Amino acid sequence: MNKLPDEILIKKLQEGNERAFRAIYERYWQRLYNLCFYYSAAREEAEDIVAELFLSLWNNRDKLHIEHLEHYLVRAAKYKSLKFIDHQQRKNKKIYSLTQKGDDFYVEENSPERTLETKDLSRQIQQSLRDLPQKTKTIFLLNREDGLTYEEIAGQMGVSVKTVEYHVSKALKSLSKYLPVLFLFLRR
Repeated sequence: MNKLPDEILIKKLQEGNERAFRAIYERYWQRLYNLCFYYSAAREEAEDIVAELFLSLWNNRDKLHIEHLEHYLVRAAKYKSLKFIDHQQRKNKKIYSLTQKGDDFYVEENSPERTLETKDLSRQIQQSLRDLPQKTKTIFLLNREDGLTYEEIAGQMGVSVKTVEYHVSKALKSLSKYLPVLFLFLRR
């Protein structure tokens, strides 16, 4: 099966042939993983994106109209990676805005307990920001506080866009440990 051309594998996939699916997976997994890792800068996320892509390919096999399999998979991987990055950025903006609001975040609720919890959470997040390596902290704050794009930061600091993505991702990963706690606050 592995030596069959893509066109035949697509037809067999559309017929529900699991061996054809496996051949496509083995042929393209590494390339798609590398592409997703390039965009996400995180191994686990890249693996998840590729797994979602292949799951979608299998689940929608009978509806697919693919003329060139490799181009289709690469476009899908880029789309899913960019969607992941967009989701991460929105999540990070929420975290950052909560750290900036600090004590004012829950002023509508006058509970002393809630005020203490909010102050404590804000303090922990601020400490987490202070604990970041200086370069990571600087890049993260340029993006979140000053609103600079990755390209603008890369130009200003003389690094690649990929380096900027790496440092923002690293900062977000550090701050993400507070995300479950933040959602508990939001649901109260």
